[in-house]
Amino acid sequence: MTASDVRPPEDISLFRRAVKNYSGEENYVSGQFIHQTKSGKRIEVEVQSNFITMNDKKYHLAIITDVTEKNRIDQQVTRAIIETQENERYEIGAELHDNVCQILASTHITLGVVSKSVNPPAMELFQQCRSYINLATQEIRNLSHRLAPAFFNDSKLEQAVAVLLDSANIEKKYEISL
Repeated sequence: MTASDVRPPEDISLFRRAVKNYSGEENYVSGQFIHQTKSGKRIEVEVQSNFITMNDKKYHLAIITDVTEKNRIDQQVTRAIIETQENERYEIGAELHDNVCQILASTHITLGVVSKSVNPPAMELFQQCRSYINLATQEIRNLSHRLAPAFFNDSKLEQAVAVLLDSANIEKKYEISL
């Protein structure tokens, strides 16, 4: 078979133009292409070709390797890596949002309860601490939303509010019903 025999019909004119425009200066040519077998099946191939001279005649030697299966496996591996990274990002984002933010929110609420017993000279420093907790909470929320935009896909609003209320009732002094 010739090189144009293995080209898919829609690529033949493009292939002929490329051959016509070939200057002959490059001795080695390589690349990945789509070839069509005698049965009409399309396969992905890697072509490595070189010009050789024998008995004062120039020949084109080509090694063509079917890489269809290799490319398919590469795509599967890439998809698996991306899926793993997405799952990891979701887990980190959910952990930040569901745990660290809740700890900070509970701390902020507890500080609100403690605020009545803070000496007036220390109140400015106390308020600054509450402000830092608010800032940290907001930063973690922003980060967790960028990592995993939807946190409550697998839970209901009622469950999320119950967890929040429970974390606000640290000392179990209050009976909270939802």
